[in-house]
Amino acid sequence: MYPIKLRAIQNFWRNNIYYFSQDVAAIFIKKWSDPQKLLEYLYKWLDNSHLQIYQKKIEIKTIEQKHIKLINQIKNLKNIWNQEKNNIFLLFSQLKINKKIYNQKNLKIWYERIQSWTTKKTYNYKFPNILKYFSLKKIKNHVKNHTKLRYHFFIK
Repeated sequence: MYPIKLRAIQNFWRNNIYYFSQDVAAIFIKKWSDPQKLLEYLYKWLDNSHLQIYQKKIEIKTIEQKHIKLINQIKNLKNIWNQEKNNIFLLFSQLKINKKIYNQKNLKIWYERIQSWTTKKTYNYKFPNILKYFSLKKIKNHVKNHTKLRYHFFIK
């Protein structure tokens, strides 16, 4: 396909990916299973002839620090949920909100799935899709009479 670019990606892979922590490497490999997949993803940027390619090793500390920061943010979200979980059900029972979406059945299912997620170890950046129903913007769109929401635990 593109032998020189593929070789460059393979060199990058060997010189960087193998030295990441196991958690970061697992996330990276899940997204791009091999150098070929990474090349397919990056090709749209590598196809520019005006780009200069520098042989510089990526700062592993920077990627590891970013990984730790993201994991800590997710852990913080889980902690907030665990602290406020009882208030969340109470709040939804008091809100004048679209009951077609925010009915007791859905709330119970969402609550249980999120609760299950909060009890699992955080090692990647995955969130349950249903967290979107607890975003401040989404809730405001479904609240009748524009009830004021003053709770800090909703996702902004």
